[in-house]
Amino acid sequence: MSGAAKEFLDVWTLQQDHHAPLSDTEAGMLAEQWESDAQENGIAVADLRVAAGGDIAAFLQRTFGRDGAELEI
Repeated sequence: MSGAAKEFLDVWTLQQDHHAPLSDTEAGMLAEQWESDAQENGIAVADLRVAAGGDIAAFLQRTFGRDGAELEI
């Protein structure tokens, strides 16, 4: 994993600190956007995926929450 990929995830996560929980579809679309943005910044998608633990959409849902996963009382 490159340090740049980890830094990219850290910075982008902090910039979207108050993001609402994501549905699977939203997480997938946001993951595609982050992959594209990373490439534009010279970061290989493979490195970004490694930094995210293998799956960027899953990383986003771990970070921001998964829509529908909240406990209902």
